[in-house]
Amino acid sequence: MYQLSRSIPALPPVDVLVCGGGPAGYAAAIAAGRLGARVRLIDANTCLGGAATTAWVNAIDCMSDGERPSVGGVQREMVERIHAAGGMAPWVKPEHWTSAYLMPIRSTPEAQKRVLDAMATEAGVEVHYLARLAGVELASGRVEGLVVSGVDGLVYMPARTVIDASGDAAVAHAAGVPCREAKDAPSSLPATMCFIISGIAPGAAKPKDHLDRAFAAGHFRRPDRHIYAQPIAEGTISFNAGHVYGMDPTNPASLAEGLREGRLQAHEWATFLHGYVPGYEHSHLVATAPMIGVRETRRIIGEYELTWEDLVCARHHPDQIGVYNKEADIHPPRPDPETEALTHRLRERKVGWLPKGRTYGLPYGITVPRGSVNLWVAGRCASVDRLAHSSCRVQPACAMMGQAAGTAAVQALRTGQPAHDLDTEQLVTTLRAAGAILPQSALSRTMTRGDGHGKPFAPVATWDDEALRLLA
Repeated sequence: MYQLSRSIPALPPVDVLVCGGGPAGYAAAIAAGRLGARVRLIDANTCLGGAATTAWVNAIDCMSDGERPSVGGVQREMVERIHAAGGMAPWVKPEHWTSAYLMPIRSTPEAQKRVLDAMATEAGVEVHYLARLAGVELASGRVEGLVVSGVDGLVYMPARTVIDASGDAAVAHAAGVPCREAKDAPSSLPATMCFIISGIAPGAAKPKDHLDRAFAAGHFRRPDRHIYAQPIAEGTISFNAGHVYGMDPTNPASLAEGLREGRLQAHEWATFLHGYVPGYEHSHLVATAPMIGVRETRRIIGEYELTWEDLVCARHHPDQIGVYNKEADIHPPRPDPETEALTHRLRERKVGWLPKGRTYGLPYGITVPRGSVNLWVAGRCASVDRLAHSSCRVQPACAMMGQAAGTAAVQALRTGQPAHDLDTEQLVTTLRAAGAILPQSALSRTMTRGDGHGKPFAPVATWDDEALRLLA
């Protein structure tokens, strides 16, 4: 190992430094900026939005419990602004995020980019694109700043508070925060390379109806039936299809192989559509996404760990900073027919689907590494178990965590309260004033700690031990 020493320039310090520009990151930065903090955000890509805009996972998951809105704040404002700008499919109505049950909201990546550009600018957020974490500076249990590799080389960014919204817990991991690593499990959730197909005839058949014939003919290399179509224009559809198994996105060689495999799968799906599905005879592959859609890498061990029991029992908490109800989105962790069939049966039986009108709470502690003073972690790398993660790793839930983290960081700066001992009654009150939907009647000045195990177990969603064995 080389020992290198060099001097690098330092930027002026900021109040809040956010690593990652996906839903957790943009919500954290915008929330903190609106509260008057000086905010800097770094992102490895060239736009805000994360997987929605760079991996083309452009279906925003449910934002209503089927009876009333469950997601407010920054995320709801973004969705409403995209809709007002004409950036959604023509059949998308406000009811999709106010009263529909488990209804994804179809948006276009370009509209989302423009809306997020505007919201970040209005909040005074200083954004650095093509900027990657290169190191973390620690002192006396605090994160003092980040070393960043950007278009102008290495630079040091000091900050009073830091929010890790990297998706991979990159800052937390580098700072020594204990994490649960997907690569350490017997199998991790697969990734997907999304792609766009154009030249589709009006009234084209459903691709799923023609998979059996293609499988019988040996068209596909694996028994993978995952295909989700998202129309984005007349004759043009964005597909979320296939799975890339065994990829570790935190390992450069594994990531490179996963990207290669993802592009190969996209070509395989495109030739299936062209050759087997009526209405796709003149279709063609326009492009694969700039980045592969990653479902799982690291999750921190926080002051609270959200569990499968919390989800299926629809538990709420005095310190919750969001409520959510997306079904357990379980993908097969292994590329074999038995696991594929088991996953399909779990979906058919609606395992982990809450009834209309029911939600579970996201406690503040899932964003706080144990004992953290000035570091928060929000998004799919927050403190949740593998099964609960299948519900709350999506855009709306990540944005609620991010808005809470950004708000908590500003509160910590103004009060001197550390992240691990924040007045959560004050936090919830501030979030409500910013439009967050937090229905708990009882509040607490101290956070809920521990995890969802060992509590009274009264599930309101379908429970099945097979799900536990699948993702154990």
